[in-house]
Amino acid sequence: KIYELYFKNQSPFKQTNFYIDTENFKLKQHQAALRIRVKDYMYEMTLKVPAEVGLTEYNHSVNIEP
Repeated sequence: KIYELYFKNQSPFKQTNFYIDTENFKLKQHQAALRIRVKDYMYEMTLKVPAEVGLTEYNHSVNIEP
């Protein structure tokens, strides 16, 4: 039912997520996370860090279209 209500007119897509940290988990120790998301020809790097309320996200996108 959720599909019919919200996603019926959406085309499926594939994305891959890479989560990055140091060998001794320094980012995790600081409640931070670094992700690289690959979707089609776009790479998006997201850094999430603690904020006064919730998390602050910093994003950088790169188009690698041939």
